[in-house]
Amino acid sequence: MASPIARNTSSPGLADPVLDSQRVFRAALTALANPGTIVDLPVPAQGPSPLHQYLRGLRGTVERIAAGPFACEAVAEVRNAQFIELCHALGDAATARLYEEIIQPEEVEHHHRGRQILERYATTPEVQARAAAAMRSSLAIADELKTLAEKTTGVHNVPVS
Repeated sequence: MASPIARNTSSPGLADPVLDSQRVFRAALTALANPGTIVDLPVPAQGPSPLHQYLRGLRGTVERIAAGPFACEAVAEVRNAQFIELCHALGDAATARLYEEIIQPEEVEHHHRGRQILERYATTPEVQARAAAAMRSSLAIADELKTLAEKTTGVHNVPVS
């Protein structure tokens, strides 16, 4: 049975849509603040991440919403709140304000919209089970990627408690 949502609007163009878009945004701000200066984009050209590939392989939009905007944005919301607290503790009011006023409200909105879509379309036990499985797989892949990044870079994220 086809998904009741006609089209998929969740296809990012960056390997890591959240972090890479933030890096590109920062580079754009640097370029705007320094007219005439050439600023390299900090994102290397590469193929889609394993999480993106997983999301693209899901059968239906409900599964994509559960695995993407609902699950991943919920994690981002928690991590950003912790990051905001850290910025305040370190005295970085400008970054804290950027996250509080721009980034975090968007994460909350994405998660909220994902939930609304799931409430509207995940109405049968079968569809709910597929959405739950997709969400669990998405979170597991994201956790594996985070662990791999920590091992290769030595940089650790703010822990979720």
